[in-house]
Amino acid sequence: MRFPALMALTLGLAYLIGCGAGNKETKPAGAPAVAQPPQNGSKGKVDDSLLAKLQGEWQAETMVTNGKTTISQGKNTNPNGAAMANTVFQGPVMYSKDNNKLSDPQKIVYLAAEGGLIHMDTVGDLGDGKEATVKWLAKADGKIFTICMAFNQKDNRPVVLESKPGSNIILSGYKRKKN
Repeated sequence: MRFPALMALTLGLAYLIGCGAGNKETKPAGAPAVAQPPQNGSKGKVDDSLLAKLQGEWQAETMVTNGKTTISQGKNTNPNGAAMANTVFQGPVMYSKDNNKLSDPQKIVYLAAEGGLIHMDTVGDLGDGKEATVKWLAKADGKIFTICMAFNQKDNRPVVLESKPGSNIILSGYKRKKN
């Protein structure tokens, strides 16, 4: 699975190219196909006002995996790790953006503010040819976007924005990209 690419989504956030913030299905030219939400098991609620705040491109800054910093100030600090791409929100889809190319589309099927944090579920191909649901926990203040997920998507949504040794949690930080 392409966790660095998926985390780039966190991955995953790019410049809004004329897409509305609502749930209308829009896709930039050349973007890959988007997974359809599951018929069951999804809460199916997307808060449009919260989605509007996430729209655009977010520049990758930090990544912590199992309590170890693997990316700092956008640069890889682990020689065995992969580069971290930016994350783009366009309409109800989250993409990775690397070398000006959008990839790894993740359809947002649940997005809500709960207890001061953002709970988000996405559905998409994680690179193994199979669709999976990923449960994210995030926080956004307009300039900074912090998001985390369990390394193994079968795990539950993280309950705090942190990654400790042995936690199997990936925590990524982004800042809004300026034009």
